[in-house]
Amino acid sequence: MNAISITALVKSYGKVTALQGIDLAVPQGMIYGVVGPNGAGKTTLIKTLVGVAR
Repeated sequence: MNAISITALVKSYGKVTALQGIDLAVPQGMIYGVVGPNGAGKTTLIKTLVGVAR
């Protein structure tokens, strides 16, 4: 069973697409890291997951 399951997540701010087509499945009991270069959307992904970004 997955603790987190995301399929085809898209997040836009006006005309700028911050996240496009994100798929993620994190099984219960697992620890995952989100890594990537500046501007890759890591913070936007986490804020969207916890409901801070609207």
